Amino acid sequence: NVPWYEMRTRVKKVKVVDRGVKPRSLGNYFRRFENLESADLGNFDLCETVSLAGLFLLCSSLRSANVPSVSSACTNFHDAFAYCPELKDLHFNGCDFSGGKTFFHMFAVSRSLSFDCSDWNVPVSANHTEFNSKAPGVILPKAWQ
Repeated sequence: NVPWYEMRTRVKKVKVVDRGVKPRSLGNYFRRFENLESADLGNFDLCETVSLAGLFLLCSSLRSANVPSVSSACTNFHDAFAYCPELKDLHFNGCDFSGGKTFFHMFAVSRSLSFDCSDWNVPVSANHTEFNSKAPGVILPKAWQ
């Protein structure tokens, strides 16, 4: 339900240029942008964002992404980077994951990614089914090991 979905096959790069934009949710913002190669969301202010669900789901050409830190207000990370088999360069650090409720499939099938999540402060009880399924370079948070 994003207004730019119809142009998804023509988009190769995304860069947030304005500062101070505080999206309530980034749910499915770039879902199925199969030709998207890089995304720089670094200028977003995600201190009040509640969901990253499906943010880059099925972005089969995505190689690099910069996502700013989220706060404990963010509860849903379901499929955020799932099925991004070419993703190698991810900047997504310094986040407070303590409010997270679902991390289901967060990095599933992102098989080119090497990313250490071992120091993430996640709730032990959060749904993390197949968090890193078919993504051997993604290390689980210690709370789930």
